[in-house]
Amino acid sequence: MKYTNKLVKHAAVFILAAGFLMACNTAENKETKSQTEQSTETDTHHEHETDSKLSLNNGAKWKADSSTNRNVKDLYNVIADANPVILEDYQKTGKSIQTGINKMISECRMRGADHDALHHWLEPLMEENKKMSGVTSADEGKGLFGKIRKQLEKYPEYFE
Repeated sequence: MKYTNKLVKHAAVFILAAGFLMACNTAENKETKSQTEQSTETDTHHEHETDSKLSLNNGAKWKADSSTNRNVKDLYNVIADANPVILEDYQKTGKSIQTGINKMISECRMRGADHDALHHWLEPLMEENKKMSGVTSADEGKGLFGKIRKQLEKYPEYFE
């Protein structure tokens, strides 16, 4: 029964993430295709600080809307308030982070190249947090918690 519950939770997270990614590919993206292509060209000519394709917008920060900035701040607060020590603490923190990510996704109104850049920042965060919900030891949780914190700390480097 425990395994089934975990499997259902993992499937739900995966479905939410997939739905978010598909929902963001709207017809409005066609209007910004040339801007996105230009951004992609810039990406291929610069070294990246992360494993993703996250980069600045020709040397400038990307524009995020107030809702996104507020939700990222809420995620910072989850990390700042968390003091995980035992396995259950890490699992609980992962659930709180996922709640914040889900809220950010549901309130997302960004479009165009700025939105695409947000995906490059958000996807690694979602992937690490997905792993956090399935941690089996406090040591594993500690490593993932550090990666999640680092990814959150990158946000102000790339977005305003």
